Amino acid sequence: MGLFLSPEASAAELPCAKFAAPTGSDANPGTAAAPFGTAQKLVDSLSAGEAGCLREGAYAQNVKISVGGTGEGSRVTLRNYPGEEATLTGRLWIAAGADYVTVEGLFLNGTNAYNLPSPTVNADHAVFRRNDVTNDHTAICFNLGHRTYGYADDTLIEANRIHHCGVLPAANHDHGIYVARADGTVIRGNWIYENADRGIQLYPNAQNTTIAGNVIDANGEGIIFGGLGADSSDHTRVSGNVITNSKIRYNVESYYDAGTPPGEDNFVTRNCISGGVRDSGNGGIAPSAIGFTATSNLTTPPLFFSRAQADYRLAAGSACAALVGSWSSLTPGPIA
Repeated sequence: MGLFLSPEASAAELPCAKFAAPTGSDANPGTAAAPFGTAQKLVDSLSAGEAGCLREGAYAQNVKISVGGTGEGSRVTLRNYPGEEATLTGRLWIAAGADYVTVEGLFLNGTNAYNLPSPTVNADHAVFRRNDVTNDHTAICFNLGHRTYGYADDTLIEANRIHHCGVLPAANHDHGIYVARADGTVIRGNWIYENADRGIQLYPNAQNTTIAGNVIDANGEGIIFGGLGADSSDHTRVSGNVITNSKIRYNVESYYDAGTPPGEDNFVTRNCISGGVRDSGNGGIAPSAIGFTATSNLTTPPLFFSRAQADYRLAAGSACAALVGSWSSLTPGPIA
């Protein structure tokens, strides 16, 4: 997945093969005239290369995606019906084996009875694009990979709003994006804000991660590199982001358990990093910088359009705009 894809680019919009609507019924055939009633029935009905569309309204249930596509040209897609807003409340889980799944254009509220992470990804080649992701301060939001349930390789998280994840007061556990056991993750063009703990956590085994063009603001901490036992997170590129105003700890830091080797080949370069409770003039980057190298970062305020209204576009005159590039004028999240 190339880093320099246009921020306005999107997957080719597949025609809706099946439909669900709050007024539908799972006894229906899932056509436009007779839609299913639940998102679970909709995803269960899809074959490789098909898109399932949620009509306007609210859907309250946990959804497990168990079947995916067979390659880039045959993805299984769950998205909003064009021009309409659909909200899915409950845990969304892409299970092991359900590769090449795209989730696009939805309001995803991961609140669930067991406070499990949502979305959870245990498959490869998942794409999350232009969603609004939260759980009203109850748990972790994105969780990528697990030792038992399946790793998550080549995940793309692009142009989403990811916010208000994790319990308050913060418990040092709940993050906007938790890259746990994954290779080749790309996180770009998102607004990641007001999450209880880390905006992005790379721990314990996140390999070859690219983090670019994001605004990561007002989280407990911004980005953390880490490891456990023999595992460490390595080969990370953090570039062209705005990382600001962390409320509890540093904007960028690392943590390694006793005996764990520090990460290797992790670079934090050409970002705008400033503000927060631990900015003593260096942008709030942990001075030890164990397991990562920070160079050529700006420490000037970014000049958001309206931080109070969570409008994180960069205003005219922002010195950060040149680093963030064309992502700086993008408003992520669903487009009705």
